[in-house]
Amino acid sequence: VQQLEEENCELKTTVLRLKSQTEKLDEERQRMSDRLEDTSLRLKDEMDLYKRMMDKLRQNRLEFNKEREATQELIEDLRKELEHLQLYKLECERPGRGRSSSSLSEFNAKAREVEMEHEIKRLKQENQKLHDQNDDLNGQILSLSLYEAKNLFATQTKAQSLAAEIDSASRDELMEALKEQEEINYRLRQYMDKIILAILDHNPSILEIKN
Repeated sequence: VQQLEEENCELKTTVLRLKSQTEKLDEERQRMSDRLEDTSLRLKDEMDLYKRMMDKLRQNRLEFNKEREATQELIEDLRKELEHLQLYKLECERPGRGRSSSSLSEFNAKAREVEMEHEIKRLKQENQKLHDQNDDLNGQILSLSLYEAKNLFATQTKAQSLAAEIDSASRDELMEALKEQEEINYRLRQYMDKIILAILDHNPSILEIKN
């Protein structure tokens, strides 16, 4: 009887120890689950920000192109007007026209011609600047490799899958998922920082928030 009591006492001690270990494992699992959920939410926020930035970049490229087209049309209009003025100037210089009237018309035409030449030159420079600025920005973005960003989005699947099946995941699987999720967050943040720096170098107005 005494031996049975001793065995029973040892069994109770073992049960209590195992129960304590189980509770600790459950607590650790819950902490890891919370961390994994937190990193998943942060990754979602980062991806949402990335998508908004890409949408803004695409919109900015469209605006660049529209502005360039409008500037080019204005240059063409001014060039036609300049050609008209040059013809008018030649007409004024023809023999038989009144001297004072011809001189005044020629002076006005010449002044307008010089003004338009300056305006055309300025618009061409502005148009070229827009072209170079857009090309530089596109080059910077492409050099950062959009393929890398797509890979980051693709590699989150495993971690999110484990997060959805947290109750059946082992401790090692949770640790691996958490590590992978944090690595994805870190790489995505680095990638987005590079994009933001490239934008700030070439056209900070892209990042302005408009009401």
